[in-house]
Amino acid sequence: MAMVEGTKKKVIIDTDLGIDDAMAIFLALRSPELEVLGLTTTFGNVHTALATRNALHLLEAVGRTDIPVAEGSHLTIKVAIIVSLFMLPR
Repeated sequence: MAMVEGTKKKVIIDTDLGIDDAMAIFLALRSPELEVLGLTTTFGNVHTALATRNALHLLEAVGRTDIPVAEGSHLTIKVAIIVSLFMLPR
């Protein structure tokens, strides 16, 4: 990837922080071509609360506690649609 000297692609990583995502985040944090602006966590391989905790631990382990972490939805999109269709007042 050709880059202009001194520029990095700014990214926000949306993750369920399974082991595959953890490895990708490690690589992104070490990449000279990327600037990780933040992480968002989602329901997936693990519950969102655990994904958020894992993200915070990962950033602490690599000395990057300056990167913010935002906790996302605790529901999959399918569940969220079903809940909105049948559970919300009409």
